[in-house]
Amino acid sequence: MSDILSGASSLKAKAEAEIEIDFSIQRIGHIVAEAIRPELEKSPSDRTEVKLTIESEGKIVLHISGLDTSALRAALNSYLRWISAITKTLNVLENSMP
Repeated sequence: MSDILSGASSLKAKAEAEIEIDFSIQRIGHIVAEAIRPELEKSPSDRTEVKLTIESEGKIVLHISGLDTSALRAALNSYLRWISAITKTLNVLENSMP
């Protein structure tokens, strides 16, 4: 397991979620993790903290902590949408290659 981003935590979280996404191809997990790295490095909110780890066989684990459930939900929706957009883009690119 390798951390993509794991900063020191000063957030006293009241709400947490951990999402595991298992990609069938290992390199897809790495591509997704690298593609959302900029979002991890500069969080759009100081009410949440996000940690992403890559596990073997293409699985990524997204751990989100928030000061409240509203902050958690907003961050969770954002990251899941970014991951969805990345995987859809990869599928379009893969299907458009001769």
